[in-house]
Amino acid sequence: MRSETVFIDSNVVIDFFMGEGDLREGAKALRRKFPDWMTLPWCRYEFGNVLRTCIRRGKIDERSGAEMLRKGVVMLRYCDECADEVVLAEANASNLSFYDAAYVARARALGVRLYTRDGDILKNCPEIAVPIRVG
Repeated sequence: MRSETVFIDSNVVIDFFMGEGDLREGAKALRRKFPDWMTLPWCRYEFGNVLRTCIRRGKIDERSGAEMLRKGVVMLRYCDECADEVVLAEANASNLSFYDAAYVARARALGVRLYTRDGDILKNCPEIAVPIRVG
């Protein structure tokens, strides 16, 4: 039996590895419930950038960061992005940044919910956005 695929933004994979307290527990609970995660291809760059920042600040060492990046990249499935015009229309309609609207537009195009902790997305797109919660 195949598990349900869920669409996530970069916050979810970041929280899975680097989140503190409830943020990490929420991401881990989501992974246990829905182990098939899909996202936009550039999510891995956002994740890598967060890891680089943590290495520079001494929160993790380079070896640990590289291991988290390797594990994070392979645990995700990637989908195509929407056309720029679609994303821009979503950004304007939802009052979101172009970056956030890219996730929302793709979730709409796929006909799935977007799991996130992004406050703007949750506030402006409650019909598509699902908050990450523990349990």
